Amino acid sequence: MLAVAAGDASEAQRLARRAEALDGDIAMTRLLRAQAALLGGDRSAARRQFSEMLDHPELAFLGLRGLLDDALRRRDWTEALALARRAYALRSKTPWLAPIVIELEIRDGEYSRARHVVRQAARASIIDRADKARFEAMIGYLESRQMSGRPAERAVQKAAEADSTFLPAVYRHIELMIAAGQRRQALKTIERSWRLLPTFELASLFNRALTETDPLARLKQAERLAALAPDHLESALVVASAALEARLWGHARRQLDAALAINPTRRVCRLVADLEDAEHGDNDKVRHWLARAADAPADAVWGCGRCGAAAAEWLAVCPICDSYDSLTWRPAETRQASAGEALAAPASDSESPALELSHRQ
Repeated sequence: MLAVAAGDASEAQRLARRAEALDGDIAMTRLLRAQAALLGGDRSAARRQFSEMLDHPELAFLGLRGLLDDALRRRDWTEALALARRAYALRSKTPWLAPIVIELEIRDGEYSRARHVVRQAARASIIDRADKARFEAMIGYLESRQMSGRPAERAVQKAAEADSTFLPAVYRHIELMIAAGQRRQALKTIERSWRLLPTFELASLFNRALTETDPLARLKQAERLAALAPDHLESALVVASAALEARLWGHARRQLDAALAINPTRRVCRLVADLEDAEHGDNDKVRHWLARAADAPADAVWGCGRCGAAAAEWLAVCPICDSYDSLTWRPAETRQASAGEALAAPASDSESPALELSHRQ
């Protein structure tokens, strides 16, 4: 065991064979042989030793752990789940095990089982209140995706109440409220969420939740929403979009001017192109801003913290690298517009100094 701890594979294997030849504790020699095999890179021999350890009650849990680690390494989720359940049945209060069981149950779509383990682990103080809340929100959200109507709404409402910072559950709750005709409640929830973190997805839900059809009334509602986070990029964009819809070109230009000053992202540049097209129908200006968009900082998106892949929505498992719960809301790439960059596009609206100066350049 000392040789294993020292990382000396050949010495560990030699001593393991010697120990096996002696009249010692055969169960412990299996553990030593398994560890020595792992150290030497012989995973097949290690699996064989771990499997044989299952016949010894005092080493069964260690054998399961060795086999579980190997199954996780191979990404064999079916085998890993079966092993994790057996290990959990033996020692449910082992701190490292509960989160693995929860992950594997979620991967398998066994949300009720996952919730049961979450609550057991919380009672045993293996996970803290924040982790419990996130697990409950995640599980409730995923369950709601398999439901429709009132059951889906109840499931996701509980999920959003469990953790109001888990955005997928909040957005799903708003979406289902809109579908059920509960637009006023949806707008209230959007306003609460906007104060915490304005996002494009939230702005899209806001536009769907509005009952007004008159563009000016919708613009007034957008301005009210933006006032809840007045210095945020998304607040400028939600008003700019509403002003474009209302054909108030000067108002839209001022908001886009402010957005350019905050962060000239791809979406900001595309909206400026829309404005130039709608107001002037100038194809040169449109092409200029679309070209700017191609080289602009990326907008906020769901992104995997492991492989960096972007996704249109939150998923429990990254579709590219298969990592669990690795997608987080990735803020827009930050890049302050320089004078030359932000003012490079020609414009004719004198109400927008920044865009007007670019015309002189």
